[in-house]
Amino acid sequence: MDIVNLNEVQLLDFLKCPIIYDSVNNKKMLIHKNNIALNNLLNRVSNNFYLNLINGKVLSLDTIKNKWDNLCLNYNLSSQQCLEGVSLLIKLFRWASNERLIIADINSPYEYSIKDNNYLINFKGEISTIAINSNNVPYLLVTDFNNKNPKQTLLDIKIKYTLDCFAYWKITNQKLKIRVHHIKTNKDYFTDRNDIDFNRLEKTIKNVVFSIKNNIYYPRESVLCPSCEFVNFCRAWY
Repeated sequence: MDIVNLNEVQLLDFLKCPIIYDSVNNKKMLIHKNNIALNNLLNRVSNNFYLNLINGKVLSLDTIKNKWDNLCLNYNLSSQQCLEGVSLLIKLFRWASNERLIIADINSPYEYSIKDNNYLINFKGEISTIAINSNNVPYLLVTDFNNKNPKQTLLDIKIKYTLDCFAYWKITNQKLKIRVHHIKTNKDYFTDRNDIDFNRLEKTIKNVVFSIKNNIYYPRESVLCPSCEFVNFCRAWY
């Protein structure tokens, strides 16, 4: 039985577009991420804030602002982006304080195996953020810095949430509820994952591995294609 190693970044790349996976993992083409999304930078600050909460330390608002100012300088953000970011981080700080937020773990690595007919798949990833509610029950916390409100239909199928919940279930035999906190509006959205979702995820992983082992790569055209770093390569060769 062949052993196949796959991680969640590779899986998500393949699902986004198999050409991205092929270009990065097989052809070893580099992605130059010069323009990092504002949300990703805000998540860096929030993750640092959460990490300190795990260690029993609450960062001051001034410390959070200083961390954000440094990112603004390092990434040459516009004054509007910097102001927008600091406003959202202030809201995050106030919400966490009022909530008396308890963080149990963040970016916790995991690994599990899935058996297929022809392959043993070793799958690796990281569980994002595990928080504890007032009843001492753990849940998956998603901090959403987007301007637009989350759509419930998308929350119910987002594969990253399924990956995190499935990994947690594999480790603890417990199923997590998912709480998405939208910072801008200070609203919560909830979803969960069940056995049907977990079975679908396993089938997805198996199908992706089958495609990889059989060199089945094809463009998955979408509205995002024009902004893809591999668009010219893709159009020339596929």
